[in-house]
Parts: sequence; C-alpha cells; structure tokens
Amino acid sequence: MAWAAEQASQAAGGDWGFWSLVPPLVAIVLAIWSGRVIPSLLISVAVAAAILHWSSPLQAVGAFCETFLWQALADEDFLRIVVFTSLMGAMVGLMHRGGGMQGLVDLVTARIRSPRGGQLAGWGLGLVVFFDDYANTLLLGTTLAPWYDRLGISRQKLAYIVDSTAAPVAGLALVSTWVAAEVGYIQQGLDELGLSPSQANPFDLFVQTIPYRFYPILALAMVWWVAVSGRDFGPMRRYVARGDSPEEASPAAKDAAEADPCHALFADPVPPRWINAVLPVLVVLGLTLGLLAWTGRASLPPDQRPLATLWQWIRHGDAYVSLVYASAAGMLCAWLLLRWQRVLSTRQCYWAAIQGVLQVAPALVILWLASALRRATAPEALDTGGYLAGVLQAHLALPWLPTVVFLLAAAVSFATGTSWGTMGILMPLVIQTAHSMLAASGGGPFSTADPIFLGAVAGVLAGSIFGDHCSPISDTTVLSSLASGCPHMEHVWTQLPYAVVVAVVSVLLGTLPSGWGFSPWWGLLGGTAALGLVVYTLGRPSR
Repeated sequence: MAWAAEQASQAAGGDWGFWSLVPPLVAIVLAIWSGRVIPSLLISVAVAAAILHWSSPLQAVGAFCETFLWQALADEDFLRIVVFTSLMGAMVGLMHRGGGMQGLVDLVTARIRSPRGGQLAGWGLGLVVFFDDYANTLLLGTTLAPWYDRLGISRQKLAYIVDSTAAPVAGLALVSTWVAAEVGYIQQGLDELGLSPSQANPFDLFVQTIPYRFYPILALAMVWWVAVSGRDFGPMRRYVARGDSPEEASPAAKDAAEADPCHALFADPVPPRWINAVLPVLVVLGLTLGLLAWTGRASLPPDQRPLATLWQWIRHGDAYVSLVYASAAGMLCAWLLLRWQRVLSTRQCYWAAIQGVLQVAPALVILWLASALRRATAPEALDTGGYLAGVLQAHLALPWLPTVVFLLAAAVSFATGTSWGTMGILMPLVIQTAHSMLAASGGGPFSTADPIFLGAVAGVLAGSIFGDHCSPISDTTVLSSLASGCPHMEHVWTQLPYAVVVAVVSVLLGTLPSGWGFSPWWGLLGGTAALGLVVYTLGRPSR
C-alpha cells in the first residue's frame, strides 16, 4: 500500500509531515463532536501510537500503555501537581463546608445597601476567592443570590460577575488550583526544548507572561467598569431593567443542593466565620513564598547568595516542592481550625475534604492525558511542533504569532468547553513552534524572555480562558448559571457581548501591538481605558 510505504520511509527518516498533526486534530475534533475531552485525549494518544508503529500492533499497544500513559503518570513533576491540586481541593472543600466562605461574604456585604455597591462587592469578593474557580463560582453564586435579590440586581448580572471573576482570577493567581497545572503545561513544552529548570524556570516564565495575558486582566477591568458605572449594554439591559424575584431561581439552587450526595451529612447549619477561610489561605501564601525563597537561595552558587535579592531567590525556587508543602499546611490548618472550634466532626471534615478532591479530579485526568499526548508529539516521536513551526514560518510573520495563538486557543476552548484541555493540547506545541520560529528568524540567541515567546505562551493561557468563558458547554459557565439561579442560555447570551468586546480590545490593543514590540503595560492601560469608553458609550443606566 502507498500509505504503508510512505509511513515506512517517514519512520526511517523521522519526518512524519502532516501525519504529526493528526493526533492533536483528532483530540480537538472528537472533543468538539462529543463534548467529552477525556475520551478524546485518550483516543488521540492511541492514534499517535498507531501512527508511530503502524506495522506492529503489539508495539503500538506497548507504546500506548508504557511509553505514553505510564511514563506520563510516573513523572515526578506530574505527581507533585496531583498532590498539590488535591490538597488545595481538600482545603477548599473544608473552607466551604466549615462556613469560612459564608463568613467572608457576610463580612464584606454587611454595610452595602446600593446596587452599585453590591456589584463592586461581588467583583471584590471574586478577587479575594482567587484560589479556585469552582469555589469562586459555587460559593459566591449561592451566597450572593439572596442578597442581590434584595438589592434589585438581576441573577443574569450575578452570573456574569461570578463567571468573569472565576477562571480569570484563578488563572492569574500565583497560588491556586490552576497554577501547578499551568506551570506543568509550560514545563512540558520546555522539556521538549531540552531546557533544564536552571536554564528556563517554568514558574518564572509563568510570572513573566502575566502582563501579556490581556483577556483575563481586561475581563476583570470590564466587570469593574460595568459595576462602577451602573450601565449595561446588549441583552443584559433587558434583564437588569426587569429584575428577578428571589423565587425565580430557587428551584435550580434547590435541585443542586438535593443532588449533593452528602446533603444529609451537612444538613445542620454551621456558624459563618471568615477566619476559617482567610487563615488557611494566608498560610498557603506565606509558606509558598517562604519555601520559594528558601529553595531558590539553596539553588544558587554559594558566592552569589549574599548578593542575590529576595525576588531572585523566589525566581529560582522550586515551585513544585513549595506548592506541595504549602498546600498541605493550608489543608491541615483548615482541618484543625474546624475541629478546634467544633464546627465539623471528624467524619464531616473527612467527607468535606474528599468532596474537594473529587471536584478537581477530572482536571487532573485531563492533565495526565495531555502529558501523554505531549510525549507522543515530542521531537523524538512525531515532532508535531517542528512541522507546525515550519508551516507557520512559511505563511505567518513572526509578530502575528501571539494573536494567532490567542485566537486558536479561544476557538478550541470554545468548541471543547475546557480551558485546561486546551492548554494541555496546545501549550507544548506552541512553545516548540515559537522557539523554532524565533530561532529561524536570525534575531540572535533564543531567550524565553523574548516578547514574542512570552506573548505566544500567554496567548494559550488567555485564549483558553476566553473560549471557556463564552462556551455554553463550559463547566464554569454551567456552574455560574446554576449557582446564581439564572437560566443557562440567558447567562450565555447576556455575558457574550461583554466577553467579545474584551477579546476584541485585547487583540487590537494587546496581542497585536505587543507582537510588534510595544510594551504590554501600554496595552493593559489603553485596553482598560477603551473598555470604559465602550461602557459609557454603548451602555445605558441600569436603573
């Protein structure tokens, strides 16, 4: 067969050409068609093994199980990500069930009586609950809904505020259930370039991309403008003018509560105490920074340690080790607080922690399978990034790369409904592609601090959040409407104009200018001002 002959010659030469794109395309197409990311990723890894070993089914099965799945699962960095994310999920579960978040909401909302103040309080609480997007969505949606009803703010507006301060905040935060996964995706891409952590620290690179992540930052700015101006545009105006009664959305909240398998175990009310939410988070933050500084100082040569600054220590720190032990301390702190105050029994604490872990489990499975797919598309296997870099280099000017990556990630995330799955599929490919295009441009030695490289990496992280934010099949979109008691498609249609405006401004004033050498800080400043102009030009007073 001609196909078999072609595969034999490519296997010998290591140039798989278009076939190297087939596994990622299979993952994307199947995820779009089925709406299920995990089976799609699993099938795409199997397809990669079949392409690499087309002449030997037994070798293909061996590569699928051992080379890709098992080695990805046994990776030390991946295991640390699993432990950290699970511990953070357990801590969030304890904080939720122990009344910590309710106490924090009560503390912030006690003296606010106006719709404008209520919206600003919702925005501020969204920034405070930075450690997990699910916690942000579920806790704030359910706790703020009755209060927003009293203030005359619609459930559609609540769902928008909750959704727009969930993934954007968690994706930007230095300590959250997202950070280890995001750093892990970046690490996978750097591994393909053969760069050690001393040459390119993934956590340091994660921090450097923050100014280039225009969409999540400007999405937060948009919520602030909408809240402080008291104006709305698009379908949101109709719902704000109409207002919703508390009874409209109560069945959804009631159904969600009854669907909780541990509803009976946690039926008794607990006292709302903000300290049960704030103290564990402060422990995680303080210990993370302390361990980063300690491990970073230890990694420097002895003669450089006295001259290095605290920030240099943190930049060279071991993010995985720091996050694991800090999250363990935070979870233990939350547990001991609840037992010491006798808020929850030992059994209740156990199940609260288990529920928190189960909440993040699907994301960890996606991370595992994405890591297996990354191994299949690596340079020593299919070399997908190398082929893609060649295609883009022939048809795309280098300054356009951050914008193209942002739009590609947005399209994949919108279609699949998952930002984590999109990051897992695209990040290693984009890092390798950006490296190859920069190396071929002849602009000097490659540096991970190159604005084009930072913009491309940030494009994956920001575009994934934009697509997820708009997608009607996204978990956070569904949870936002459910927790806020808003009909799902009403939430989608009322939120969409705001998200699209932010994305357009992010491209016109962010990714495009930064690709051509302008500072991202000017893009953020100009984008924030532009959003304010849009709100005051297109918007009309809510009341």
